[in-house]
Amino acid sequence: MIRYIKMRPVLRKPNTTIEMTPRTQRYVTYIFYLLCICGLFIHVGQISEKYFKYSVTNRLAMDLPNKLKFPALSLCWRYADILDYKLLNKEQNLDLVDPMSRHTSFGFFRALEELKAAIKMSYIFDYSPDGSTIIEGCSIRFPNKYRADALNQSECQSYFNVTKYYVAENVCYRFAPIESLENQMYDYAQAKSALTYPGMAYQVHISGKAFEHGRVFSPIVHRGKVPKRSRYLSPEITRFQNRSSPKANVFVFTYKFIQTTRLESPYETKCSYYDGESQPTCFRKCLINKTLQAFDKIPFTEMIKEHGDYSKNLLEKQIISDFDMSNQTYFEQLRAFEQQCKDEECRNVDCEQRLYLTGLEAKIVDESEENLTFRVNLPSSPNYYLKYQPMLELEEYAVYVLGCFGIWLGVCVMNLNPVKLVKRSRYVVSDNHPEPAKTSTNRLFHNSDPSEHHLLAEFDVLKKAVRRFEERMNSINSEHRRASRHSHSTLVLPNHS
Repeated sequence: MIRYIKMRPVLRKPNTTIEMTPRTQRYVTYIFYLLCICGLFIHVGQISEKYFKYSVTNRLAMDLPNKLKFPALSLCWRYADILDYKLLNKEQNLDLVDPMSRHTSFGFFRALEELKAAIKMSYIFDYSPDGSTIIEGCSIRFPNKYRADALNQSECQSYFNVTKYYVAENVCYRFAPIESLENQMYDYAQAKSALTYPGMAYQVHISGKAFEHGRVFSPIVHRGKVPKRSRYLSPEITRFQNRSSPKANVFVFTYKFIQTTRLESPYETKCSYYDGESQPTCFRKCLINKTLQAFDKIPFTEMIKEHGDYSKNLLEKQIISDFDMSNQTYFEQLRAFEQQCKDEECRNVDCEQRLYLTGLEAKIVDESEENLTFRVNLPSSPNYYLKYQPMLELEEYAVYVLGCFGIWLGVCVMNLNPVKLVKRSRYVVSDNHPEPAKTSTNRLFHNSDPSEHHLLAEFDVLKKAVRRFEERMNSINSEHRRASRHSHSTLVLPNHS
């Protein structure tokens, strides 16, 4: 008897794996590598663009130091107000008139034009008050002391070096401490806590007779060398509070210090060091040389020292006057020289720039006192330090670029272990363990240590067994797939009864 058995369909879990041929796998791998390389180039390009812009950022710091250096003081008067006209006319056979003696505006400016047309640089230095004789006395608060010592004229001259220079139609006297005193540091707390003149560094008493007609002056508190250009002059200060009040005879100065540090080209600040000089010095020499070649005169805006090495050949030269500037051709040529020096030869700012902003308070202590007192106080406000820094340093740029290689290509420094590199380069085939056959598909042990070659044979046997097992499983799976397609078919079984 034959029985018919109806078979139920077999429910199998669907196969979700994506089967790709080796060729498709290679294409997918190449596309993935290409995308990674493109991402690497884009990432590195963005970082490089930011670095090669050479952008800068700045950092502002404020500091109230406990130690301060001895400051210097420059006092500038208009040379037309302080010249000795009697001696000048007598020795130089001139007929100049003091402009201050004229009672009308027309007479004043007329006398001033005649003076500027006839004046030479040597006349300004020779017939203005001598810097070594104008000091009548001084008071100095020496470092690490609370009191201020009063000194006479001869003692003051041993502590101060007085330098005379010309700038912007002014004769300036620079009172600078001697080198031994300049290099010492003030204790800020001691100066501020002193009972006598709190906060004072020193004061200088100037002869009032020497500057009797010096109605207007400009003060400068500074450090180091003489200021290089007229833009460092403070606004002019008049000795008269108003027309009816008497003359002020005590002037108290204070200052603020600002230091700026910039970066050289190719960064945005594009500063220069000018071979140890400064941008104002470069501009001064450039403009003086051009005006000497064109007009054989000195520009009235620039600074000339009395005993400077560069100034020796300039003392007998005349100064460009208002009459010269009234000529349009003369004026345009001078402005062209200034523009050339500013835009071509000296266009970059100083990398290290120090500025002292001067403040002033005028007082009337004694109306009968003829001498002038100039007092320099230590600053009561903090110093300002402005420093420019690169937006992206070279070290940071290198780290970012190497990090991009690690992200997109998986490059790691650990893979460059020198021990492994040397070990691979010293590969030697052992006699006891023959070299594996070239037909072997195993690449795992191809560059391995010779002591591990005995495992190659066992690995090949195991690999063949795995291949046979995979073929067997593939055949079984194919049979199951055929059975699932004919799930409603019947199977006839023989009857053994």
